[in-house]
Amino acid sequence: MSFDEPGYKPHPHSEVKSPQEHWWERTGKAILNRRLCAEAAWAEGVKEQERRQMPAPAAQADPCVWTEDDDGLWSGPCGVAWQFNDAGPVENKCNFCPRCGGKIEPDPYTDEDEG
Repeated sequence: MSFDEPGYKPHPHSEVKSPQEHWWERTGKAILNRRLCAEAAWAEGVKEQERRQMPAPAAQADPCVWTEDDDGLWSGPCGVAWQFNDAGPVENKCNFCPRCGGKIEPDPYTDEDEG
């Protein structure tokens, strides 16, 4: 009696496997393992390529002076524009400019700036 025949029941204590189980044990796991290893190597290669494309950090970046306008928008000379929900860069622990990497020097808005 073969696996494909209706009514086939293996002995409950036997180690007999169906053809699908046998294929999975001998071939399927190896294929899956090779595929996972290939994908992991590809992902690591992408990470390495991204690392190589990142600019080297500046030894000492120039400070980035952020000025606040009357609407609460902070902007810097590098073209960054930022708005905080509450307070300014110092209170929000924003120490470095996300655009140029310079240390932020805040210049808050005052009523005297209008005149």
